[in-house]
Amino acid sequence: MGHNSTNYSLLFSSSASALTLVKTSSTMATTPMSYFVCSVRANSFQIFLTFQVMECYVNPVLSLFGLCGNIMSLAILKHSGIHKPSNILLFGLVVADIMCLMLTIDYALPILYFGQDKIVPMLCGFQYHDAVNYFLTISSLVFTFFGFWGIYVNPFIQVFVTVERLLAVFMPLTFKKIVTRLTTTVCVLFSFLFWLPWNFAFNSIYDVRQQKLSPSVNWMAVVHGKFYFSNQEIIDVFNFYVVDSLDSWIPLVLVTLGTLAVFIKVKVTLRKRQKLTKSLKPITWSTRTTKTLMATSVVFIAAHACGSMIIYLFPSENYVEYYTRNAFYYLVYIINGSSSLSIYLVCNKRFLQIFLKIVRWET
Repeated sequence: MGHNSTNYSLLFSSSASALTLVKTSSTMATTPMSYFVCSVRANSFQIFLTFQVMECYVNPVLSLFGLCGNIMSLAILKHSGIHKPSNILLFGLVVADIMCLMLTIDYALPILYFGQDKIVPMLCGFQYHDAVNYFLTISSLVFTFFGFWGIYVNPFIQVFVTVERLLAVFMPLTFKKIVTRLTTTVCVLFSFLFWLPWNFAFNSIYDVRQQKLSPSVNWMAVVHGKFYFSNQEIIDVFNFYVVDSLDSWIPLVLVTLGTLAVFIKVKVTLRKRQKLTKSLKPITWSTRTTKTLMATSVVFIAAHACGSMIIYLFPSENYVEYYTRNAFYYLVYIINGSSSLSIYLVCNKRFLQIFLKIVRWET
């Protein structure tokens, strides 16, 4: 499940190419039947409109709703008790989810693609006064940095969540000795710190370019720098085979196998209990912690499976189709990153009671 980071770079590798486009863009005629995203023409109006709606409205709005839900999730966990090992893992997971949503909340991207009052409409980037350009560029860099960091961290914490439940189900007698407040805190911190160096390195391959368009307006954008193009093959291979495996396929396999093992163990345990009690009615699993944590794993598995299907089953012929496909790909991340509150309210009566107290302003 690749991360398609190209969606957050531009089509220009240097200011020289930007200058060439400035000089030639006036000769590139656009008619009502021509639908361009920057300098790339969409194959149809439907593709152009789909990308515009997803990029400017659907993903940002859903991300904001998800952000509000995650803030409520943090409040619920705080009231429930952050000292609990399972809550520490959930707290770290929600923080990573919030960071993931920053990637699609980024208001600079719609302006980059579809900003109004551009001197050169087909030139991707910000074309305003310097203060506005710098604000939008810095905002985009900050949102991208934390967004990708959250995407890297989320699968790691989900693996630790699954391992915690495996220990609880298969080693109940020694579980509390192994899974403590200290061990879960270390696991969460490790997940964040492990990916921090790579996230810095990944973001360092971009440069900020600018070009004078008029006496009062500059063009400014974030583009791949010289270091990237000098080492493109090495960076791309490392990103595809190492990074993509560590934060996607390996966690997905581990979480899937762990979740299946937990469900099978729970099912076998319930059948044994039913035989011992000789009950005719089926016995249901009532541990709310297991339900809550395993629900997060199921959503994680479903989201990553759908994301992989989107990437590999829907090829793109040009950049607009590529960006459109990525918009749906990031929608899957939004759903995964916005699911915590729904899971808490459905799977955990204790969390539901806390939520009702919060919304009613009860102490």
